[in-house]
Amino acid sequence: MASYKRNNYKYITGHYQKTENNNQLSLPAPTKHQLNESITSLEERVQKMNKVNVTSVTNSALGAIAATTAVNGAKLLFAPNSLPATKGDVAALKNELNELKMMLKNYKINKFPF
Repeated sequence: MASYKRNNYKYITGHYQKTENNNQLSLPAPTKHQLNESITSLEERVQKMNKVNVTSVTNSALGAIAATTAVNGAKLLFAPNSLPATKGDVAALKNELNELKMMLKNYKINKFPF
């Protein structure tokens, strides 16, 4: 019974018949003039969007570079230990550790000759 109500069926003696929907909820079709106006306004918007202002893009890029440089420069001056390690830093630490290992091996060999 519920599906009959949900699907707009009406009981007529002896059977259910679907009632016709008159599209009362749908919007009226736009006129040709309204369509032409909306198309031209959309085309104007697309043309405005396609134009990229090169000077504003370069200014924003230069501003971002300047801000990043200022932040990294301040970190380097005021907190040099907070900067992330580079590949060169890791290689230097590895070399120092290898030198310490060699010094310890030489010390053990020289201290206990047997």
